[in-house]
Amino acid sequence: DISMRDWQMRTTEWLQGKTFDATTPVGPTLVTLDELDNPFDLEVRCEVDGEVVQHDRTSQLVFGPREIVSYCSQIVTLMPGDIIATGTTGGVGAGRTPPRFLLPGQMVRSTIEGVGECANMTVAEPDDGSHD
Repeated sequence: DISMRDWQMRTTEWLQGKTFDATTPVGPTLVTLDELDNPFDLEVRCEVDGEVVQHDRTSQLVFGPREIVSYCSQIVTLMPGDIIATGTTGGVGAGRTPPRFLLPGQMVRSTIEGVGECANMTVAEPDDGSHD
């Protein structure tokens, strides 16, 4: 996801900073488990302007996919195509010293081995006061 850090840090609950429209680029297609050689150990990588800033494997998730789906399905009704955001790997800009945040015009490319990649150009938020 692309977090809205100013909103995320307003309280101890981060959800509000991770749910803005058009801030979680995904798609445009789905890949089913049978299309992957080893769906539980895939390389996950994020680049900003070609520089690798996050890199890990799905096998390093704190909780496995089955555990996550089981837990979430106790809270909400899951439908085919639903997405569960599981967290992130090390390298998050806010956790760097010094912190590093995305700027307008930067290209963010996220890749999952065997699934594909999603590339998005960051744009400035409109200065219309709608997010104050």
